[in-house]
Amino acid sequence: MNKTLSLMIAAAALVGGAVPAVADTAQAPAAAASAPALHRVQGFRSATFGMDEAQVKAAIAADFKPAGGALQAFDNPVEKTHAIALHLASLAPAPGAADITYIFGATSHRLMHVNVVWSTGPAPTSTERLEMATAGTELAGYFRDLGWRRGATTSSAAADGSYAVLFAGIDPADAGVELRLSGVEIRRANQAPTVPTGPAVLHVAYYANVGKPDTGSAVVRGTF
Repeated sequence: MNKTLSLMIAAAALVGGAVPAVADTAQAPAAAASAPALHRVQGFRSATFGMDEAQVKAAIAADFKPAGGALQAFDNPVEKTHAIALHLASLAPAPGAADITYIFGATSHRLMHVNVVWSTGPAPTSTERLEMATAGTELAGYFRDLGWRRGATTSSAAADGSYAVLFAGIDPADAGVELRLSGVEIRRANQAPTVPTGPAVLHVAYYANVGKPDTGSAVVRGTF
């Protein structure tokens, strides 16, 4: 595995420590007044949380101008949610194709979750893995610089080294974003580096309400 890749992943805050954030707003009034506004997670590009399906489709058209028939709709029978998906041949900053999924709440029928996923083929080269890691590092830096309240951001790596959360943050309204990377060599403190297998995958997830998704269940509470 390319040594540069290992160094980049190690440098991307994969040792599990919290990422420094903007000072908490519950501070002295003078300091709070001069502090920059905290970032709000509102969706992805023109598609913002709370939009209905027609509004999201209009946002997608404005953002990406997809060809007719490019959007695919499907339902999740377990969570009772509805989604529309878009496949793009390319999307900066990561290499290769990207898939974007817009998910609507089970009860509200409004946009509540967006996934943006880049993935290589099943057996990527070391260069392809490095390119995905580079994009992950760039995105992690971008998210860290947006401005978050103290204690609202973190990064970590799975105990088995199968994936790393390069960045996760929750805004003052409990909306959040998570950046996850897998399929690359990941080093954890005092452990041998992982040997990556399968595709290299970079995943950005945007949540309207972290921990309280608008999902349903086929089993009625109290019936069993």
